[in-house]
Amino acid sequence: MSFATIDTRSNRPRSVRLTRAAFGTALAAVLALVAVGCSDDTSGPGGTGGGGAGGAGGEGGAGGILGGGTITIVHLAPGVPSVDDTSATVYVDGRATDTVISYGETTGRVEYPSGIYQFGIGTADAQLVELGSPFVREGDDLLIVAYRNDSLTPPIDSFAYNLVANDLDPADGRVVLGAGAETLSPVTWLNVNDCPPPLVQGLPFSESTQLDLPGMFYNMGMDFGSDFNCFPPELLFNVAPRTGVTTVLVLVDEDVSGSDPVPQVWLVEDAGTPVELITSR
Repeated sequence: MSFATIDTRSNRPRSVRLTRAAFGTALAAVLALVAVGCSDDTSGPGGTGGGGAGGAGGEGGAGGILGGGTITIVHLAPGVPSVDDTSATVYVDGRATDTVISYGETTGRVEYPSGIYQFGIGTADAQLVELGSPFVREGDDLLIVAYRNDSLTPPIDSFAYNLVANDLDPADGRVVLGAGAETLSPVTWLNVNDCPPPLVQGLPFSESTQLDLPGMFYNMGMDFGSDFNCFPPELLFNVAPRTGVTTVLVLVDEDVSGSDPVPQVWLVEDAGTPVELITSR
C-alpha cells in the first residue's frame, strides 16, 4: 500500500491519496495494516435503514465483542440491483442475511469477532458482487461503501475505510472524499473561502483522498473535469468536521441513463448514524 502526499506545506491540511487498488484488490491487506483503535458507538439490531440481524456477526449493537470490531456497509450505487428497485440484500460469507438496504441507506455498525469475513450485496436469491474480505481486528471500525462503476459487470465497486482516528491532532477532524462518479471525474475539491489553491485537484474516478482539518465550519465545493473555478464551483456544500472523528464524503452520479449527470454528495459522519445527502444538483 502506497501513500502519496498531496500537499506537505505546514500551513495546508495533511493529506494522503488512497488508490483504488488499495481499496479494491488488496482490501484485506489494507485493513490489516490500518492502526488499531476503538469506537464507542454501536447500532441497534441490523442498523439504520436495513433492519434484521447482522448476519454472521450476530445482531448489530450487541455491545462490546471481546477481540472484535465493527463493519458498516453503505449503499451508494444508484440503479443497483436494478433501476426500479435498489433494495440490496447483504451477504456474509456467501450467505444472505436478513439485512436489506436501499440506495442511500446504511446497515449501521454491526459487531463481528476478530477474523476474516467476505461481504457482498445482491438480491434475495443470489449475491451479485463481493464488496471485500477484510480482516476484522480488535477495535476496528470499518466502513464499506458500495458505489456504481459501469465498467464492471454487475456495475458495483466499493471503497473501504477504517474510521479509527487515534492519530489525529486533538483539534482536528478527518475528512475523506471518495470519487464515485465516473461521469464527473476528475474531481477538484475546494475550500471556497481559501482558494486558490484547491484542497485537492484532479482526483480520478474510483480513488479516495483524506484531509485532516481543524474542527470548524467550511464552505466547500467541487468542480468537475480538468479545469476548476474557485467561485462559483459546480457544486457547493457545507462540512463541519467533528474533532477526533472521520467524516466520509462520497460523490456519486444519481443518473444511470448516461444522459445528464446528477451529482450528489453523501456524508457519513459517524457509522452509527444515518447517511445524509448534503448536496445535489
